Amino acid sequence: MKIFFQQKIICILYLLSTPTILAGQEIVNVFQVGGDICEPVTLKTSKGTYTIRGSITINGNLSWFEAYDCRGNQIVNPSGSVSTRSGQTTTRTYVLKTLYNNDNSNPYGDSYYNERQEKTTSTVENVMSNLGNSMGQMASAGMGIPAAGYPNLSFNLGASHMYGEFARLKACLGDAGGFILYGGVGKDWIFNGNNKDKLSWHSGIGYYGTWGDDDEQEFNMGITFSETPVCPGYALSLDLSYNYYFRESTRFGVFGGLGLGVGNLKDAFATKEGDKFGGEFVWDITLGIAIKLFAGD
Repeated sequence: MKIFFQQKIICILYLLSTPTILAGQEIVNVFQVGGDICEPVTLKTSKGTYTIRGSITINGNLSWFEAYDCRGNQIVNPSGSVSTRSGQTTTRTYVLKTLYNNDNSNPYGDSYYNERQEKTTSTVENVMSNLGNSMGQMASAGMGIPAAGYPNLSFNLGASHMYGEFARLKACLGDAGGFILYGGVGKDWIFNGNNKDKLSWHSGIGYYGTWGDDDEQEFNMGITFSETPVCPGYALSLDLSYNYYFRESTRFGVFGGLGLGVGNLKDAFATKEGDKFGGEFVWDITLGIAIKLFAGD
């Protein structure tokens, strides 16, 4: 508010500062909408209220004015460029291009930004909830149904955008379906992430389900918390993966996966209402091999 009143006082002083010698001359005020300002703009002046699309010309001296974009966000009162010649028309030109907000990074104001953020968050939550329910039903359906090689503890070696080149232990706790617990450590040498100098680690919990005549196919969905080489400040992601195990023993296999999540959680949780979201979108693609160290019959 302090900045607003300072800007308004400066504008009024500027409008009143034209030398008195011009008092008898014609004055023309030209207002132009610039930058990313949302139109139509509402302009309130000492001569009345106007609606601007593109530009507008107002004749006569203005002792004050203030402008608002299409969503009601106030526009910073700009200084005007003056063009005049003795005995002729004085033209004052104002370009409306900046809103009052904290960092000017959001041309539509905080309410618009928060509305978009809430819609995005709601969509992500719905997708994760539906996937979780589907995988949970799949895992529950497999409880009590015998499956070759389950339950088990497996050792994974892989390469991942989010976890670097890693080693992981994963436990499948169930029969043809059930819960998974997993965790691992890694180092990024391939993807060259912004946080690659730190030792990466990850841990998670989720569901699994098996498929195929010999239970050789395994589907996983997990929620993973990690120190990722992609960005500092930790990350939380939803990971989906597919494992295929060879031969009748189904001891050796390969896996691949995809993931989506939010990184830089420290800044994300520190984000205050009205501020730009401090986290960042992260993604993952994973390939590797799996060996069952211990497995049920």
